[in-house]
Amino acid sequence: MKKEILSVISNVPLTDGIWRIVLDGCSECRPGQFVNIALDGLYLRRPISVSGWKDGVLTLLYKVVGRGTALMTGLEPGDRVDALTGLGNGFDTAVACKAPLLIGGGIGCAPLFMLGLRLPHFRRDRRHVRTRGARR
Repeated sequence: MKKEILSVISNVPLTDGIWRIVLDGCSECRPGQFVNIALDGLYLRRPISVSGWKDGVLTLLYKVVGRGTALMTGLEPGDRVDALTGLGNGFDTAVACKAPLLIGGGIGCAPLFMLGLRLPHFRRDRRHVRTRGARR
């Protein structure tokens, strides 16, 4: 765990209520880890799963579900964010199998993007099975 001050590169809506924020200055994050974001006026930090990390640039997907994530939508490029990074054990990418199966739903899919990129079989063998679910 590291306490870092990150700079907002972008913060855009992807769909109704789902946003992507890209932050610069993160030392390292592994697939399956999360960060805790401090927001002005709120006592508790907001835990957000890491969707991607490369060369100090951190990508987070978040769903607007309350006051904290609603405040996050107001972050603009150049804003500074106080974050605890590298939290959680993450996924063990050294343990590989022939055909990994990644399952997630809704915003829970966010950490699977980075995991898929880090698994050797997913990078080499582009034959992926992808399903899409729907609610009744």
